[in-house]
Amino acid sequence: MELVETSARPRRHGDVRQRLPKDAARPEWSALHTEFVVTISDKLTIELIATNESADKRLEIENCLHTYFHVGDIKRVSITGLQARRFDDFAAGAAGARKVENDAVLRITKETNRVYPDATGTVEIRDENLKRTIRVEKFNSKSTVVWNPWTTQEIAGRLRPGGTQAHGLRGIRQLKAEQNFASARQNNEFEGGSEQPAALTK
Repeated sequence: MELVETSARPRRHGDVRQRLPKDAARPEWSALHTEFVVTISDKLTIELIATNESADKRLEIENCLHTYFHVGDIKRVSITGLQARRFDDFAAGAAGARKVENDAVLRITKETNRVYPDATGTVEIRDENLKRTIRVEKFNSKSTVVWNPWTTQEIAGRLRPGGTQAHGLRGIRQLKAEQNFASARQNNEFEGGSEQPAALTK
């Protein structure tokens, strides 16, 4: 990514804007203009803005916004906002078993790898140890992924067993024993000359 601009405001607030260099994309993607914007204020907002600069070419993209959150103890974290949502359980097999979230509160007690394809609403991460609630909102993103490798997936060089846990809302994989992470994923097809932003706000 190339740094486009930064700005600073009082109270340690500010913005960082980056873009994907044109020469980083394959020739068939030359019409795609991509920017990543981080805004720090009373909220943390991250935006991935994809613009199709072609006059007539249609582009289909998949994008993922990944957020890591520090939590006191993953066993004392609960997640709300996903009840009654369909999800594919990839911890049950590579094909993903289709299930429905019946519980109002989701707790991480084992390896978890769930894709909620129609979860557009707000999700809250409630941390009993740190006595705080992290509220995750998003727009232009249809999927929510909750993933936790627990002790059954080893991912070298991330976090040591028994170390500080992490949590979030996401769309791919990366972490280690009893940690977890989540984010937003989106599939888009958009016409030439249109812009498609996606964002998460904490």
